[in-house]
Amino acid sequence: MYFLNSDTLKNRAEKFCTPKLDQLDKIYQELKVQPLEPIQDNDPLPDDIIDAFEIQEIFGLQEQLFKNYGQPTQICYIANNKKFVIIGTTKAVIICLQIHNGRVEKVQALFNVGNERYGPVTSFNNFGDMLLVGFFRGDIQIYEINKKWEKMQHLSQVHKSRIISAEFTFELHNKVYTLEALSFDDQGILMKHSFYIVTMLDKMMVKSSQDIIYENGNIKNQQKPPQISRQNSWWDSAKSALSTNSKDFDTQSTRSSQSFISKFQSDQKTILLNDDEDKSNRIALDMKIMPQNIANQLNIDVKKNRVVALQYYNRVDIIKIYADKLQCEIIYTLKRNNISLFEVNEKENGDMSWGQGYFNKSLQGALLLHIRWGETFHLVKLLSIENELEIVEGAVFVHDRSNSIIKSSFLTNNIIYVVQNQDTISFIHTTQFQFVKGDEENIDMNEKSRSLSKEEDLKPQQPDIEICYNHKLSQQATQIYNNGIVTIKQEKIYLQRLQTWKEFLELFLQKNKYLAALHSGMLIYQGTLRIIADIPSSFSERQLIMKNDLEKIGFTYILFILNKVDEKELPLQYEELCREIKKVFKYLIKTDNTQKILTDILDLFKEQGQLKLFFINLEQFIINKQIQQVSESFFIDLVTYYRQTEQNHMISKLILSLEIKNSDVTHMLKVCMDLQLYRPMIYLLNKQGDYITALIKLLDLWETKKQLEDNCKEHIQKQHLKSDREKVGIYILAYTRMCQKGINILGEKVPQVMFKHMLRGFMLFLFNFEIMVQFITIDVSTSLQLLLNFFQGRLNQIILSHDQSEQYINLKQYDDYVIANYPIELIQKMVQPIYLAYRQLQQITLQEKHYFAMFFSKLMIQYPFKSQFTSEIIQILLTKEYYNTLVQKSITSFSDQQEFELYQSSYLINTFIQSAISKKQMMEFQLQTNQYPELLAFLYFKDKKYQECCETYVQIQNQLIQQNLFEVIEGLLQDKKQKEIIQAVCIKLAPKIIQINQQAIFTLFKKYFTDLNTQKSIIQALEENPKIKMLYIRDQIISGEQVQDEIKLIYIELLCQTEPKGVLKELMQRNYPLDETLNYCKQYKIIDAMAFILQKRGQIQEALDMLSQIFFTKLRESHKNFAKIKTILLSDKQEIIEKLEYILNLCLMSQKEDIQYEGLWYQFLDNFFKEYKLKQLSDTKVPFQIRDLLCEIVSNVFNSMSKCVNLDVLIDKIELNYGEVPIRTFLQTNQSIKNKYEFESSIFKHAIEISKFDYIEQLSQYRNQMAKAVQSSQKCFICENNIDEGISVILFQCYHSYHHDCYIEQFANNSESFNSHKLKSSKIVQDCFVCLEDDTQLFNNKLLQLHLKRLGIDQQKYFCVSQVEPVKQQLDSKKSNKITKII
Repeated sequence: MYFLNSDTLKNRAEKFCTPKLDQLDKIYQELKVQPLEPIQDNDPLPDDIIDAFEIQEIFGLQEQLFKNYGQPTQICYIANNKKFVIIGTTKAVIICLQIHNGRVEKVQALFNVGNERYGPVTSFNNFGDMLLVGFFRGDIQIYEINKKWEKMQHLSQVHKSRIISAEFTFELHNKVYTLEALSFDDQGILMKHSFYIVTMLDKMMVKSSQDIIYENGNIKNQQKPPQISRQNSWWDSAKSALSTNSKDFDTQSTRSSQSFISKFQSDQKTILLNDDEDKSNRIALDMKIMPQNIANQLNIDVKKNRVVALQYYNRVDIIKIYADKLQCEIIYTLKRNNISLFEVNEKENGDMSWGQGYFNKSLQGALLLHIRWGETFHLVKLLSIENELEIVEGAVFVHDRSNSIIKSSFLTNNIIYVVQNQDTISFIHTTQFQFVKGDEENIDMNEKSRSLSKEEDLKPQQPDIEICYNHKLSQQATQIYNNGIVTIKQEKIYLQRLQTWKEFLELFLQKNKYLAALHSGMLIYQGTLRIIADIPSSFSERQLIMKNDLEKIGFTYILFILNKVDEKELPLQYEELCREIKKVFKYLIKTDNTQKILTDILDLFKEQGQLKLFFINLEQFIINKQIQQVSESFFIDLVTYYRQTEQNHMISKLILSLEIKNSDVTHMLKVCMDLQLYRPMIYLLNKQGDYITALIKLLDLWETKKQLEDNCKEHIQKQHLKSDREKVGIYILAYTRMCQKGINILGEKVPQVMFKHMLRGFMLFLFNFEIMVQFITIDVSTSLQLLLNFFQGRLNQIILSHDQSEQYINLKQYDDYVIANYPIELIQKMVQPIYLAYRQLQQITLQEKHYFAMFFSKLMIQYPFKSQFTSEIIQILLTKEYYNTLVQKSITSFSDQQEFELYQSSYLINTFIQSAISKKQMMEFQLQTNQYPELLAFLYFKDKKYQECCETYVQIQNQLIQQNLFEVIEGLLQDKKQKEIIQAVCIKLAPKIIQINQQAIFTLFKKYFTDLNTQKSIIQALEENPKIKMLYIRDQIISGEQVQDEIKLIYIELLCQTEPKGVLKELMQRNYPLDETLNYCKQYKIIDAMAFILQKRGQIQEALDMLSQIFFTKLRESHKNFAKIKTILLSDKQEIIEKLEYILNLCLMSQKEDIQYEGLWYQFLDNFFKEYKLKQLSDTKVPFQIRDLLCEIVSNVFNSMSKCVNLDVLIDKIELNYGEVPIRTFLQTNQSIKNKYEFESSIFKHAIEISKFDYIEQLSQYRNQMAKAVQSSQKCFICENNIDEGISVILFQCYHSYHHDCYIEQFANNSESFNSHKLKSSKIVQDCFVCLEDDTQLFNNKLLQLHLKRLGIDQQKYFCVSQVEPVKQQLDSKKSNKITKII
């Protein structure tokens, strides 16, 4: 085992010689078929899209009619054998008009003339010959409107308020013919009517009954049916955006009739109530019965029951009613405050309608309920689940015309018709609605009550189409029927309708505008043009119906063009006809029937003898990849034509654009092989999931070209053939590389299962001797690298499978290839055809031989196996020419020579590790490896010559390779048998090994050389280099391991010899034997360390004497140097202060341990003042630097003493022993004491006497200043403006004054003033800014403030004008003699 990390070696070997296959990736990009990209259609829309909406005015209406009988409120259009318009007015009159050829032919009937008491007509509904009418007062009438035009029955005030809607529901053929109907008023009361019709003597007689079955959320006069359990409903997970308790929607069962305080408004927007109850919970808006066609799709039997939607201001109730029964059932309650974006507004209108359309941009039609409140539209999707109606999704559309909508309703599939104020109507397509998702966080458990989450970020949108009338006509009455609308505006009747798509296209065909018809038809076909009637709601149904008509239009126009074609025409005219044909092609190809259409168009051109013209116009669509399906007959004709015209590239482009789906491509493959179209051939096979056949065909093509090249005698032609063969060869290699990556020719990833089968096929095909020779001959270097990929990485885990018990495996018979580790026998069988190909190849160059050596060496690194050519390969690897080849071909490239040699060594060592060579061969190789020193070290290692191995590493000049030595040593040290031998080698080579990497070898020493003898041996080996020896011992000590005292003393002695200044620091950090260490310090005269040891031994006095001696010696030296150079060096001053700190620390620590050592301070001071007289501290004749140094020394001493000595005692003793000069020096130099000056009275006394400052005069001036107060002529020292009367100011005893605001603002930004944090926290003013710049003035002011405090004056830090007088009185009450006495 070799102890270099195997993974590191393999990674380096892999990087050292890995041929780059980037050139194949570039070829693959050329080989790859680009994906189809949609062609942008920039053709403009037809000019008159809105022409699909027709508006027809009915002429002949007498204006006097409405003046006599009231303004229109409701309208009904009946188109049977005869056409009638029935109009209801504000005076309850019903006007029946017969219409013929767009004119009013006659007034068929007038009803209720003179009965204005009924109120305006509010509702019309007809069923056969019967007309049901509702009135504002609550009356209901029924008329016969076919034969006799007579009133059948009048029900007076069956409702207590306005009837919103009245509609027929059931036709019953019982004993008596019965029509059932519903009427709904604006108080939410739903009433069921039964009209019994009997015909006697050609006269119809009607009797009726009516009952309230539903009232504003409550089922009347019956027990509620049991709730039906529903599952898997989208509503079960929908969240209420505004949580509303379901009980809010259960109102009282009884309602009092309401008196209306306003007349019926012409725009029918709202009815106001005169009570204070919640209008939003009880005012109804609309009723709509589900149409029969929608009910049939939901499996609802309309003969037995009907579904009715009731709209209120706050909700929509969906109920089911039953034929011939007074029974109803609540299906759903859709809460408005959960589906609407705005709050409930009782003044806005609303309506509903049932319809079909696309939902949420789906291509499939859906059954929908449209609900509108104000300008907000909602769609809910209906489904039949287990024969029960379910509402599963919701969507919202907010109209951008706020408060202008009068009416809306489904006009036809997908289209909602909206009537707006005065002059505008608009059409909303259902795909414009924005989908609203549910949320599972808040589930409404009431099964009958459903909620939709609202989207708060919805913005108003514009409808798909808006139409504005030329004249602003007030909309009076509107009714929607089938695809049309009948409207009365300003006493004029208009019939409006959407054309069907066939009618719309017919308009273009009548004008021979075939291209416009095709373009418009394609827009309808694709769903771009949407406001058209009779379009199926299902996208597939629409295309199925429309494509035949589009083809018919296109073929008609093509035939029309071909009849005009004359090749003798001018080129410009001919080109114009070609452009027309291309436009027709463009529209027809867009349909989903391209294959049939192309065949039919081709046949049409054949019949007309214009086959050339067909392919000329088809060429553009082939190039743009717009043809994706063709029939076999079409393909044959296309190939025949393009082969005759020598345009094989067009055949290739067509094949590469085809969408092959389980089609028979045999004929296409034959064409590709005949024409040598290898890209289309690969495309066809890959699309069929066949990857091997393409390789086989390409190799056959390459072999054919090679034979032609070998047989060719003419030089130039031979070069052309060689170029063609090489081109095919590079495509073969690129295709192999592509398949190895698991990518097909489209650039798509091959599915994993198919990828496994593909690799199995490649292995079985390529690892055949004849094929292997052919494959390698294409390009030796690239081919071998591709073959090596089958043994590496991800591929070697999925190609082959094996049974470990098998001794020999026949590769040809091997079928299940899924393994991670190969049997050695199998590897040898796979390598055998490659080796035979190596031997078989003739005229192999030296470079190609090197490529084979690289291949086999890398294979041996990964899979150790015995082979007859192992020795031969190694011999090649040891030659310089081999590496020259790698460098020249850029197979190996590194930034510098050292990195190259490192990776080269790893490559060679890997090869030797995995190759099974004998010891004799190993010895022979040792003689050849002098140029590869690390390989030689490895061979010594294999021969167990560990000392030679280590010595070889030490001698290597390459620093990167030398670092591997430590990994080898550590591996050997872990072997208990070899440990002592390796320790001896390391100790012997220690001086040299340390120079390679000091930290690495020290780490090994600490880990594996722990006993005292080995440590001594290492130290002895390092004897010639004391510095390295000291570093080694220091590393041992710093590591925290237990180190023998003997080793520590060796280190101390070395330290005394080499770094005497570091001895004290070392002694302070770690424990050493004191006696022996003291002897070494004495021997080498390291006094500070000696003093430290003496202190630790308790010999404080001796330590102080020794430190004082060092201190005074250094101080004298600095004075001598000053006499010479007239300055004190900074280094000398720092050293003096440092040695002083030793003394002070000794005194301080000693006194803290024992109070008896307090006298050490004075002992040192005595010695100091004996050496230097007191006068030198203040004598100006003494040089300033010396005087400053001496003052600093004294100040440091006093400062240290103040930490453990009472200040009073300290001051007294200093004054007693040394006089006033040290005190003055102390006060002037010690800044920390000055800043925190809080002395007792005795300190004040001494300080004032020493400073000799006349404070009595100062106090007098201060009192005079306050007595004068603040004068207007004074200026603020911050802003420099005058201080006016009545303004708050700050006045200091130093006569400086400030505006109060200026001072506070400036103080917050002043970083120089002390205790500024106190101001910020407590807002107390501290000091004068002017005086802060003068230390003497500052100190005097501070003393003065403290004196005022002692006098008992409530002295503030600042004074305002209003506060001056009280302070003056306080000062007057104090006598100056008292001040004098205190001072």
